[in-house]
Amino acid sequence: MIEAGRDADPGRVALPGIVQAVDYTGPYAVVTVELAVPAAVRPGERADRRGAQARVRTRVPGRESPQVGASVQLEIDATRAHVFDPRTGIALHHPAAGY
Repeated sequence: MIEAGRDADPGRVALPGIVQAVDYTGPYAVVTVELAVPAAVRPGERADRRGAQARVRTRVPGRESPQVGASVQLEIDATRAHVFDPRTGIALHHPAAGY
């Protein structure tokens, strides 16, 4: 994780990762990035997949998509993030209405 500066937005975090997949969908690409942080689990549950890393999917303009294997840094607005269990697909967190 990258340290935030004094005037940083507390709702945003910058995380390093490696591009795992790029799926082109017309003018956009859906990029899957494995982050250098543990995978999310439901509150009260323990992580049963030791060493599993979190994965993020993001949509980018197709012409700006990175190559598979590239090191990237994502800035994530935590106030707008949707979080799902990777095994079940169950939503763990949705932002407030309006996003």
